[in-house]
Amino acid sequence: MGKVMSTVVALVPRTMIEYVWDECIPFLEMVLAKAPEDIGLDRVYNRCLSGDTMLVVILDGSEIIAVNTMEVRELDSGNKILFLPIIGGSRTEEWQDRFIDLAHEIARHHDCIEPRGMAVRKAWLRKLSRYGFEEHFVTLKCKVKE
Repeated sequence: MGKVMSTVVALVPRTMIEYVWDECIPFLEMVLAKAPEDIGLDRVYNRCLSGDTMLVVILDGSEIIAVNTMEVRELDSGNKILFLPIIGGSRTEEWQDRFIDLAHEIARHHDCIEPRGMAVRKAWLRKLSRYGFEEHFVTLKCKVKE
């Protein structure tokens, strides 16, 4: 009989960020590779230390297999959302249910109206639609003319 994998979804306390950060970098770099103009690892690190960004790690035993970030943001309407800007890692089918449950729990705790994220690939929309996520905005971009 094969080994049963049991992953853990853990919100990292601010006081522990510096101890796990180096192990998180490869997973953050996965997202950075897709959006190099959007993500600066030093800024993400500093926001995690300040508490503006929450760091969530997915563990298989003591090994980190995925990293996510969450931020409570207030919209111009006054409504708050739980923004999920970074999701990087592997074996999502093993932990995505628990991560989404955690996101809803944190959103409720902070009086957010919904969790929101961005996707660099359409496949994420298909994966997350089963949790009630739907396309809300489409982001367009172009380079500034010289």
